[in-house]
Amino acid sequence: MSNEISANNEFMSLKEFIHLLTYGTRLHVCVHDVSNLLSIDLMELDYHNTIHYEDACNFAKTTKKGLSLCLRCKALANRKAASAAPTDSFWGICPWGVTEYVLPVFYESELLCIIYLGNICADSKITAQCMKKAARFTGVDESITTMIPSMVSGADKSYFENIAYAIKSYILMLYQLSGAHVERSNYHWIVRAFLDYANAFYNKEITVSDIANLYGINKKYAG
Repeated sequence: MSNEISANNEFMSLKEFIHLLTYGTRLHVCVHDVSNLLSIDLMELDYHNTIHYEDACNFAKTTKKGLSLCLRCKALANRKAASAAPTDSFWGICPWGVTEYVLPVFYESELLCIIYLGNICADSKITAQCMKKAARFTGVDESITTMIPSMVSGADKSYFENIAYAIKSYILMLYQLSGAHVERSNYHWIVRAFLDYANAFYNKEITVSDIANLYGINKKYAG
C-alpha cells in the first residue's frame, strides 16, 4: 500500500494516518489487535505496524533467546494493558532499554487493541547498560548499542502521548463509522498474528505457544 493519501477515499486508512503522524520522527507504532479490528476496511496494517519492528528491536531478536525475551516482555505488557481501566495508559522500559508508551483502546467495555508507541530512548546511558546486560543473557551481539542513535530522544512525554491519543481517536472514529457491531472477517486474528510474526522473523523459531501467550489464550485453541 502506498504511503500517499488516496484522493479516492473520503477517509485515509489507519496506515496512512500513522505514517502522517510519525513521518520523519523514527517513532514506531505497533497496534496489537485483540478483536479482529484490523479486518475492517481502512484498518488493515501489515506486520511493520502489528509487531515491534524497528532496527533496535529487530537486532534484539537475532538469537532465539533474544526473541524469547522480547515476546515474554510483550506478553506481560499486553496482560497489564488488558487489565487496565478504559482510561488508563502507562509508560514502560523493556529489558533492552527501549522506552514505550502503552495505550489500550476500548469501545464501551470491549478492548479493541493496544497501541504501543516506541523506539524511544529516554536516557542513552541507561539504554546502553540495559542492552549490554540483555545481550550477555541472550547471546545477542553487544554492538546492538550502535542502534541507539536510530532511536527517538529529547522530546517531552506529552508529545508522544498526544500522538498515541490521536491514533486512538482515529481508530475509534473508523470503528464507529464502520458500525460498532459490523460483521468482521472470519479470518481469526490469532491466525493473522501468527502469520505476521512468521513473515517478520521467518528465520527464527516462532511457535504457536509463543503467539498464544502474547494474546493470553490457550495454545490448544490457537492451534
